[in-house]
Amino acid sequence: MPYRAAVPALLLVLLLAVVTYAGDKGTARLEPIGDVSLGRLGASGSMVTAAACTVSVNNGAAYYIEDWAVGFEWYKALIDPSSGCNNPYPFTIHAINMPMLFTGGTDLTVSVDIETIDYTTIPGCATPGEMITFSEDWPLEVPSEGGGFNIWVELDTPVTVDGPFFAGFYIANQLAAPASVYCDSFPVSCVTYNAWDEEIGWVDLVSGEPAFPGRLVMEVAGMTGDSTGGGEDPPDTTGTDDASAISLIAPQNGDLLLGPTEVWAFDTVFSGAIEYVSFAFSSGGTFAEFGRDYSGETSLRNGVASAVHREGFSVEWDFTYLPEGTYSLRAMAVDTSGDSSLSVIDVTLEPTPPVPVIASPLNGEPFCDTVIINMSCSDEDLSYIELYRKDFEEIHSVGLTPLVQTMLGDTDGDPRDGNPVADGEYGEYCSGPAAAAMAARVWYDRGYEAIMKDGVAFLTLAELGENLVDAFSIEEHNGTYDDALIGGLQRYFENHGDVLRIDYHRNPSYFDVRAAVEDEERTAVLGIGGKTGLWVALDGFLGWIQADSTYKVAVANPVSGGIQVVSFRNRLGYSEIALDAGWQPVDVMVTMVARDWTVTRPLIGVDLDGDNGWSFSWEADGLPTGAVCAVRAIGRDGAGQSGSDVFMGEHNCSLVFVPGDYDNDRKVNIADMFRLIDYIAAGTNEPHGGGHRADANCDNVVNIADIVYFMNFLFGAVGEPCR
Repeated sequence: MPYRAAVPALLLVLLLAVVTYAGDKGTARLEPIGDVSLGRLGASGSMVTAAACTVSVNNGAAYYIEDWAVGFEWYKALIDPSSGCNNPYPFTIHAINMPMLFTGGTDLTVSVDIETIDYTTIPGCATPGEMITFSEDWPLEVPSEGGGFNIWVELDTPVTVDGPFFAGFYIANQLAAPASVYCDSFPVSCVTYNAWDEEIGWVDLVSGEPAFPGRLVMEVAGMTGDSTGGGEDPPDTTGTDDASAISLIAPQNGDLLLGPTEVWAFDTVFSGAIEYVSFAFSSGGTFAEFGRDYSGETSLRNGVASAVHREGFSVEWDFTYLPEGTYSLRAMAVDTSGDSSLSVIDVTLEPTPPVPVIASPLNGEPFCDTVIINMSCSDEDLSYIELYRKDFEEIHSVGLTPLVQTMLGDTDGDPRDGNPVADGEYGEYCSGPAAAAMAARVWYDRGYEAIMKDGVAFLTLAELGENLVDAFSIEEHNGTYDDALIGGLQRYFENHGDVLRIDYHRNPSYFDVRAAVEDEERTAVLGIGGKTGLWVALDGFLGWIQADSTYKVAVANPVSGGIQVVSFRNRLGYSEIALDAGWQPVDVMVTMVARDWTVTRPLIGVDLDGDNGWSFSWEADGLPTGAVCAVRAIGRDGAGQSGSDVFMGEHNCSLVFVPGDYDNDRKVNIADMFRLIDYIAAGTNEPHGGGHRADANCDNVVNIADIVYFMNFLFGAVGEPCR
């Protein structure tokens, strides 16, 4: 239906109807192309040549989609001038091109438009937003012999933008015969769209049905702010004197990413001027944006005020639609003045990772003499799975050397006077650098001398802490921001031997913490939220699960300067630690490990064949009753890549749980149902053995459906609960 005439009203309808399925427009008949020679329709070549920079959304035409365009339809492409222009902003847009292939002559009436980007209709996905400007209709004529043409259309009045945008191309008449459009060979969702019916709305041309094998070919000609132009990627300005200086703290350069990953960046100069951070990737051509964060709020922990969990400039990157390989990953910060700074790293993607996810037994479950370890893996090229055991100690300590935070924050030259805020110093705000210094010092004790050196001079623990005070910008902020601690540690130790790798884990469970520290032999600091709002260093663990379903951990508290034993418990989706006479959330764990550190674990078996599912029968009868250990499954694929998963539990046949026995009285009755209801409805009275046991229907989700399932079980309508 012809609907170009009612642009504003139609755009509202289409914005409310963005979909990823295609209705019935026929099939996407794919034809590969070799060298292609395109003529020109529309705007003059001199106009395009005069523009300082031409930027596209793709890596060049690889296919044409035969007989796709029929007329009366919109095409949209996400354009990022920084992916093809030096000093890209402000960027003044002059004209838009969409090449097409015609089998014969036809009248062709076209127009173009520019729109903002909408990130809210489909969270995390860029879709066409509000109209900025559009051109008048251009009547053109395709010659009778047809052919392939670049169809350049000028805006009536050039428009200037300060960031990425959507470019639109509209065909305002019925074509005499369907025409073909071009695409590349790189499938990226949330980038190019087509709309031909307001009832269907925008259709993602890559993730729709039928799907294109790559992004629609469109390009934009415009003028950059200084008109220097150029087709090279802009330089990495991280660390310059820009108003902002963005830096990626996760992932890190050279990382192998095993499945969807959080990407996190922070402003290393704390400018406070960032309007948004754009996250994009490239396989060697243009960058494709996959997310944008306008907030950037992050948690400040200073030991004297409460802290609310905030995630900084971060987005989740789901790259499961991309082929595996090496990609460039970019964070671009755009500040309120329109200036930008970049951080670019290289990562390797493994969309179907060789991670053998352990389905059973689960963390915290006791096991008996014969343990059937069931695993699953999405990697179609998984060759085999090795299983290793790590015995846990009854009392495990990493050997922290305590440091009280008031030894830091010195401004008067006397570090031993307590450095109180009342005297213009700021020792009370230094839990972050104190905790981090304690965790780092362990690696010096393990033989890595560069940790405690400035040049050739060795540092005391307090001197290392004072250096981290500066690295985390404590004096400027009266506390430690999460991203400042992680990014500050990365930058500091890069310049001190580069022997430590710094990682993090949001909302860690007890099992995450113990796996990192005792099984992987890392050191760790914990970011505590709630009313406490401070950082503590983790020293170790005492025993296993307690009678009240909590665990005992030892932490070095920078406030007191001593090591104390506290309770730790798992909740639904998060964990808590007992500090300051109350339970406080554990928001983040930051870990340190030497890059060349190796962990020794005895091999207990190998599964060489997954044809009948991945599983292994482990005979654990040699372990004494009460022994706690971790079993790590490491999968290896044909390309030599590997990934792992771990479970940990206690060898105790008397504690192997009766399915549905949530109060551990060895009976299954109405009392267990009440305990299940308490836990699911109020988060209290956790089932014995851990909250995961509340998953009665075994769908890996704990919710009211488990209560219904358990009630049906008590009445004999269904089989016994899963755990």
